[in-house]
Amino acid sequence: MDKFKTFITQNKKLVYGVIAIIIIAAGAKIGYDYHSNNIISRIEVKFYGYNGHGDAVISNAESVNKYMTRRVLQKDHIKKDVINKIVSHPDAFDYSMLSSEDQYKIQSSIEDLSSTRLEFKGKSTELKNGDKVTVMFKNSNSELPFRDGKKKFTVKGLKKTTKVSSNKIFNQLKIKALGINGKGQIALSSKNSDLINSNIKV
Repeated sequence: MDKFKTFITQNKKLVYGVIAIIIIAAGAKIGYDYHSNNIISRIEVKFYGYNGHGDAVISNAESVNKYMTRRVLQKDHIKKDVINKIVSHPDAFDYSMLSSEDQYKIQSSIEDLSSTRLEFKGKSTELKNGDKVTVMFKNSNSELPFRDGKKKFTVKGLKKTTKVSSNKIFNQLKIKALGINGKGQIALSSKNSDLINSNIKV
């Protein structure tokens, strides 16, 4: 015991340095796990349409799903090259080339992922610039490392709408009669494609 105390006393800087390295390494590991398991922080949302009628879309949902698949397969110690092939082309991968144990692990992991939900909480349509939308991630399986979470996004970038008189709209329309007498039809045409794709009816 005395020798140990003497060693500590004579090598304080070395001992403190080793302790500091251990603490830093442990902190880095905790920080890495926290970030890796925090799915909601990876979510990206884009907004489409016109102000007052916009839609919100989780634009990277596919890549997030691939990330979670990779993580759960790594947790089950599936080989890296196998994981890459499954994530890249899951439907084309030949699972029969794997051992029955690995096949079972992969099937179980994929089934576990079905207990996660990534979705909008509340309104995600008929949006206007400045609105807030919330994305929620929920993990119902304690075997998975992913943490529950939610994140708010501010709606922006929706196109501005302008009011146009009905006369101006009708002036851009051409009405054409088609068919034969007694069985004819009326068709609308316009150089403005937005009008043709609208809800204007004869």
